[in-house]
Amino acid sequence: MTIRDGSYNPFEGEYLYTFLNKAIPSFYLLIAVISVFFLYVIFKFVRENLHGVYAGLGILIFIINPYLFLMNLSALRQCIAMCIFIISLKYLQDRKLIQYAAMIVLAAAFHTSALLLLPICFFVNGKEMSRIQTLVLVAGMLILLAESAVVEELVSVGLKIFNNSDYAYHFANDTANSLRATLLTGVSFVYVAINLTNLKDRKLICGKLYLIGLFFGLLAYHYAMFTRIQMYFDIFSIVALPSIVEYHAHHTSGKWTRAIQLYLFPCMILCIYLARYYSFFTNPMWKSFTTYHTIFEAIL
Repeated sequence: MTIRDGSYNPFEGEYLYTFLNKAIPSFYLLIAVISVFFLYVIFKFVRENLHGVYAGLGILIFIINPYLFLMNLSALRQCIAMCIFIISLKYLQDRKLIQYAAMIVLAAAFHTSALLLLPICFFVNGKEMSRIQTLVLVAGMLILLAESAVVEELVSVGLKIFNNSDYAYHFANDTANSLRATLLTGVSFVYVAINLTNLKDRKLICGKLYLIGLFFGLLAYHYAMFTRIQMYFDIFSIVALPSIVEYHAHHTSGKWTRAIQLYLFPCMILCIYLARYYSFFTNPMWKSFTTYHTIFEAIL
């Protein structure tokens, strides 16, 4: 209401989100429009990249990971920006960098943090990663986890670039992730890292993007705000994880390797998702999510 009547706008600089608020007359209708857009993008993303039982597995991951299905629509601006990022994937794959940059600038008009996605085009492509590159990535992650001063300096530089008081506040005051949460995220990180060499083309790009998300998830051990950046990348798990499972279902024959890659790791990850789902609804912070509401309540 305050955005529409011009009395106050907390989203200065996010021009398209401001326009959307002014253009849509009802908050309930705004939620409905964004929800339909979000679910359509996810449906199309799964349909284009997965088939059969693996598409079902992707949808299952989308539903049982509370930070995908439940949380994205509580972060409306970032949800829209994330959807635009998914749509821009074709430009990233085809190395049409001008079109990709234009899409990210469009996303930033809904949430300025999307500008962080611009450099991704220099690091993420369809080229296969060697095991040496994977080891360097893992080693770098371990160094950043151990050296908080390095992370602190990077955060300081980032905050100066964005010059956003809200970002600065959350980085300074939000509680960092626990060691347990970090270790649980590490399970997915290891599984994806050791399997990037088994993915091709767009599925490889999805794997790399999801790994970047897990990278930020691990860094949340220092600053919880990194999980908000992780949201941009976590959605690619719905293609990356089923693609890894599909590879091992058709190409891995060794008894123990097959047992570990096809059953042990996926079962561990699904159990972690279920545990987080339970934790999500038992944490007082998310109490409002325990009652399901729909837009139809505004009509009745």
